[in-house]
Amino acid sequence: RECEEDELTYKGMLRLASASACLELAARTQETLEEVRVPFLCLVAAEDVVVNNEGARELGRRASTPAGHQTFVEYPALHGLLCEPEPLRSAIEGAIVKWLSGRCECR
Repeated sequence: RECEEDELTYKGMLRLASASACLELAARTQETLEEVRVPFLCLVAAEDVVVNNEGARELGRRASTPAGHQTFVEYPALHGLLCEPEPLRSAIEGAIVKWLSGRCECR
């Protein structure tokens, strides 16, 4: 409900060109997972029916990023993690901020 009331949430239909670009990017990314060498945070929704979470697990198996710089967190949520109700939404936002803060010089 919070996302439905959020004025910044897009409520229109997904354009065909946007959907096509997402699929093309996903396919290209699958082909080059071994080239990923940077730290990453991967948040997944356990109850997602839009995205297959196996892709996140495959990233972890195939990426060249050292295991200590790969962070995976699974939440009891649906697809839109930042659209979850409180207090889960704040927990997710907090995890993102904490991960980023641990990797940058924040003042």
